[in-house]
Amino acid sequence: MTKGNSTYGHLSGKLLRRIRAKGAGWAFTPSDFADLGDPRSIGMVLTRLSRKGTIRRVQRGVYEVPAQHPIIGIAGAGADSVAQAIARRDALKLLPSGAHAANVLGLSTQVSAKTAYGIAGHSR
Repeated sequence: MTKGNSTYGHLSGKLLRRIRAKGAGWAFTPSDFADLGDPRSIGMVLTRLSRKGTIRRVQRGVYEVPAQHPIIGIAGAGADSVAQAIARRDALKLLPSGAHAANVLGLSTQVSAKTAYGIAGHSR
């Protein structure tokens, strides 16, 4: 990254376009932008965007686009979206639990109180 804001601005613009295209309720990691530049620059842009309030940091290396809900105010991306972001980053395959899978497939109206996943991939 250069000392001037031109490189930051260019990369920031690319990241913002991709983030806005995905919309509110999307969780992501810096690896989702690996094709746009080097990891340090991407991390710096994401840090600056989170400080400005454009995006929100969920945990170290995981960010989300909060949505404005008419009743409860700002709502996060949700556990499923965050789990998907981590799975993309770590090259894992998420396997939803039985009750959750049945609900997602429309086979049951039962909603599990706790979302649980099995993971296929290398442990971390």
